[in-house]
Amino acid sequence: IRDSYDVSFTQPADTSIKNLIMIANGNLVTAGASGDDIDFDLGTSAGGGQIIDEKAIADDGGSAVTITANTPLYIIENGLPATANKFANMNGGPATSEAMTLAGSLYSSSARTLHIRLKPLANDLATAATTATFIIEFQHLGVTPD
Repeated sequence: IRDSYDVSFTQPADTSIKNLIMIANGNLVTAGASGDDIDFDLGTSAGGGQIIDEKAIADDGGSAVTITANTPLYIIENGLPATANKFANMNGGPATSEAMTLAGSLYSSSARTLHIRLKPLANDLATAATTATFIIEFQHLGVTPD
């Protein structure tokens, strides 16, 4: 598997992304050579990175890295992006990952379409094709009703 995989969703007006969780429906395994990362990207255009710009959710430094099926990875948790290697101590989480640094705001005053991209880098993944599920929770930050 070498292609990028994109999914889009609509963020409602006056909300902030509180939680963004990825669950691989099958094992995702990098190819095992330095630079064979699986990158995560979140933006207002596909692959645009306006919010999180291509950070390795599985950071391959020369050894294969596995994201085990059915393991929930909180890429954003309580409004905070995941730190480097956050998932390493989880049963089924990848041993290494980069910090999910914010390039833009999780808040939007108007509804907007956001795009998630998963992208294997230098080489194909070492696993068969699978899917991933994303769960997005929003926090409403608008004004109180009259």
